[in-house]
Amino acid sequence: TVPPTPSHICLHNINGIPKDPGLSKLSAGLQIAASMDHDITAWVETNTPWHSDPYTSSHLASYAHKYLGTGCAIITSSNELDPNPSPSQTGGCALILKPSLASHICNRGSDPLGRFCWATLQGKASKKVTIICGYRASSSNNGERSAYFHQQRGLETLNRSTENPINSFYTDIHKLIQRECSHPNHEFLLLCDANESITNSLRPKAGTLDWLAQEHTLR
Repeated sequence: TVPPTPSHICLHNINGIPKDPGLSKLSAGLQIAASMDHDITAWVETNTPWHSDPYTSSHLASYAHKYLGTGCAIITSSNELDPNPSPSQTGGCALILKPSLASHICNRGSDPLGRFCWATLQGKASKKVTIICGYRASSSNNGERSAYFHQQRGLETLNRSTENPINSFYTDIHKLIQRECSHPNHEFLLLCDANESITNSLRPKAGTLDWLAQEHTLR
């Protein structure tokens, strides 16, 4: 029996991508991923409106294929529903898989509020794993240009104005896991900057990290 080959995973809060000529931060980040042999690269708080920024998106694809190999999979997420968007949109994330894993993708998706994106890989013997990359906005006291307020405005367009962006992050990821990973042979890997820690509360409040951890036995 051939032993399984481990995958190398990187989760990084890159805190934005400066728009300098050539987007050097993108290039440097992917060169590091290549040198460290990262099979899965999860970037959060990219602060980039991927859905409306073809310049940055095309550079990400070009550098990923240059340094990680032709055939990489790139899934991004940014807030498409904010009625008052800005060029330096806060939040967002990007999930990049090397060609060896990208060829196993059987499903992928992106949250329209820019909170998370995911890819499902098909393995042997009907086994699957869904990789989720996410960024939870911090508290609401960071001003109207913060990810919190961007997401709040986006929730309003979905007739969910009474919901808290922080709680909705967890409840919507919970729904994603229930929908995508319901089969016993379907695992998931959550790579996220939650802006908080698991406290192992015995009776956590719904819509919190402890609640999500308890619902899905996260460690």
